[in-house]
Amino acid sequence: MDDSSGRKTLPEELRLHMPAGKVFPCSELFGRGVRISTRTGIGIRELLCTQLGIDEAYLDERIQTVFLNGRAVDDVTRSRVDDGDVLSLSAAMPGLVGATFRRGGHLAAFRKNISYAESEKKEGPGSGTVTIKLFNMVARELGPGFLQRGVIVSGRELSGPLKAAEKDLETLARNGVSVSMAQLSDLFDSDREVFLQVEVAP
Repeated sequence: MDDSSGRKTLPEELRLHMPAGKVFPCSELFGRGVRISTRTGIGIRELLCTQLGIDEAYLDERIQTVFLNGRAVDDVTRSRVDDGDVLSLSAAMPGLVGATFRRGGHLAAFRKNISYAESEKKEGPGSGTVTIKLFNMVARELGPGFLQRGVIVSGRELSGPLKAAEKDLETLARNGVSVSMAQLSDLFDSDREVFLQVEVAP
């Protein structure tokens, strides 16, 4: 993120600790999309499994619908994620819509006009940020792991979920300093970037 002078500014850091058995309400955040810093210019499978630690069996069996920049993906090994891309992941959706968008499904031919195809852009592997969107069971199952790793959101997007989790928080620190929810009001009214990390006691 750039300030008014064009210089790069680092996101603020917000670190939360929650007791065992409690879950940070993350469905809203992941439905809108969170950004992660990662290696880019690589295939979706490598990004999810090698870089982000998602089990390959989970990718193959649970994540049945994948969109890259709004286009349905069938081949998660060859389809490449570049800096600034948006990757959406979902479990199987019901009905005809779900069957049509399921990757590698028999009805994939019916949505060929909105299916992902490799572009002419051929950036090599590097580092950057990717926006991740998670839906339904995938959000509930993968969301906590992403939050423990750390995600980038805006202060405004964080307001609702953090207030919903307030009663369960054990500690709340902003840039390494313990704070109260009231001391975050300026952040909640801004689009400033926040590096959010949520740890849950074992």
